[in-house]
Amino acid sequence: MLLAPQYSSIILGGYERAIGTARAAHPAVDIRIARAWHDTDEWIECLHELVAGALARLPAGRRDTIPVIFTAHSLPRAVVDRDPGYIDQLRWTAESVAHRAGLDASRWQFAYQSAGHTPEPWLTPDVKDLLPGLRAANHSDVLVVPVQFLADHLEILYDIDVAAAEEAERAGITLHRIEMPNTSPLLISALEAVVKRELDVHVQGGGAPLRERRHLGAEPERGRSAGLGES
Repeated sequence: MLLAPQYSSIILGGYERAIGTARAAHPAVDIRIARAWHDTDEWIECLHELVAGALARLPAGRRDTIPVIFTAHSLPRAVVDRDPGYIDQLRWTAESVAHRAGLDASRWQFAYQSAGHTPEPWLTPDVKDLLPGLRAANHSDVLVVPVQFLADHLEILYDIDVAAAEEAERAGITLHRIEMPNTSPLLISALEAVVKRELDVHVQGGGAPLRERRHLGAEPERGRSAGLGES
């Protein structure tokens, strides 16, 4: 199981090649890859609880109005064009958490972070691009919610906590973010649910390909945030 809730055979192809090598070396062993688990109820609840905790730490006057930006790692446009379903998974996660947290569509946006420094176009908007607009709307705080990362690492501790926070400060905004799941019981429960799901499919002898079973525990249909698109 890859520790990335959203799955793309193009973006994560290196793992599939490694598993293929392992299968060839050990043909008697049934080696499988768990596919996307961005839509499991346990993962959505994990993020929801982290959002709720971050909001609870804010002063009462801010927690009900602070804008929320859900983020995911940016990618080259050419890569995404080959697998647009990957972006659908990111959007679904953000929208589901916002719905469960009771966030009005006008209060949250989706953005990218950690774009590479290469010539080709990368997905936008970057989280830093949204900060001036929030300040212009008289917001003094913003809550950032990564929906793709599970732990504190470079993309969190530097790209958000340092680079984005400095941009926010220059814009006159205080940047807050959720705690990362790391080894929280909520994340462990989500991983356990994925393992059980995969075992159930194996025991039942197959079923729909895992990449097609995207909406286990799906949230109700709802409108998209105005900031959900990418360019």
